[in-house]
Amino acid sequence: MDNRDHSSVSHPPGGGRHRKTAAVLPLAAALILAFLIAAAYAVAGRRLSPRLQVTPPLEQPEAEASPLERRPESTPPAIPDYAELEKAVKQTIQGKTGTWGVYVEDLNTGLRFGINPDLEFVAASTIKVPLVLFLYRQAQDGKLDLNETLAIKPEDYESGTGRLQSRPVGSRYTLRELARLALVDSDNVATRMLLRRLGRESFQAYVHELGAFISPDRENVTSPRDMAAFFKAVLAFKKEAPALGGELLDALQHTNFNDRIPALLPPDTPVAHKIGNQVRVVNDAGLVLLPRHPYLISLFTDDVNEGEATATLAQISKLVYDYQAGLR
Repeated sequence: MDNRDHSSVSHPPGGGRHRKTAAVLPLAAALILAFLIAAAYAVAGRRLSPRLQVTPPLEQPEAEASPLERRPESTPPAIPDYAELEKAVKQTIQGKTGTWGVYVEDLNTGLRFGINPDLEFVAASTIKVPLVLFLYRQAQDGKLDLNETLAIKPEDYESGTGRLQSRPVGSRYTLRELARLALVDSDNVATRMLLRRLGRESFQAYVHELGAFISPDRENVTSPRDMAAFFKAVLAFKKEAPALGGELLDALQHTNFNDRIPALLPPDTPVAHKIGNQVRVVNDAGLVLLPRHPYLISLFTDDVNEGEATATLAQISKLVYDYQAGLR
């Protein structure tokens, strides 16, 4: 809009002396009146408006903010179009050894895309997410106390990640401690202790309740879409039980293994995730909690070169992040 003043200014025609003389008296009277008003206000100790307004001005409605001045939440989030992103992800894994599974979902819109999203993959340690969620669900329902302690038994030992494999039989830990060790350190002994306490069949039934299409009851298997559903259940639990859900989400945001989804993202990006490793298996799945476009990302592999796969998952994660962060 052009904000220049285009108002017309009228001048009296002619300019004879009688017109000037006629204007003097009203002007003099106005000056005298203004002087008297000023004197009255000064005596009363009140401050005058610069314009000596006798009546208060009408309140003017606030001008509508321009699009650039509006708060971000005043505009609806953009609708992702994942066609180009999906193409870029496919190009990234093209020519790589093994089988790849990808699932991405925008949490604001529910729009998603996948590459082999429903294919069965070895879950590896990603299965610890629904296991600990089940533990916290039981605590929320009053069926167990997270301060209850368990002692390590000989059958709980398992090599691989974690510190409890070096602790002696009989060492005791609370269920809360075991849950954090399972997620933060990916501790295998802590995981076996939790599974012993909860019961394998009960855990499998809970996984079905969460809507998983591939059950880990035969083997420790899942799919990219199912694992994303488990993380969505974590968010729902956080909303239902802020304190317990907050503990669970905090553990997932402070894991000790960050060479995949978070690896190439800006350091302050909030990522709640869980990796999984086995021979020729490299997985990672989680939540990237961007302010405007948070999303689920679930990355699974099988029969891959582990070093190559780790770097490739980080590249896929960066592609997805750049797209989501670029949405308005």
